Amino acid sequence: MCRAVGGGARGGAAPAGSAGWLGLAERNAELGERLQQAVVEAEVEAGRGVASGHKDAHAGLRTTLEQLLRLPPRIKGKAEEAQSCCFERERKEARGANSVNL
Repeated sequence: MCRAVGGGARGGAAPAGSAGWLGLAERNAELGERLQQAVVEAEVEAGRGVASGHKDAHAGLRTTLEQLLRLPPRIKGKAEEAQSCCFERERKEARGANSVNL
């Protein structure tokens, strides 16, 4: 593999003088930067996928709770209990955001 990339000691012409080595060093740095950028982009995309999955799960849970809230009163109490438990933090965050935006 080294021969294919850099020519190797036997397989290709070596760079001529220090200018050739400087060119290789610059190319190596450029490839390193591109690789790093590709890794960051892949991490961002993976993060978006995870966030999307969480958003979908949140929407599904909210829909289920809304359906439970439409049930007869004897069952409705359990749904309201679940709603207060699951969405209390969300309400607190919304109140905090509203007070900051004033």
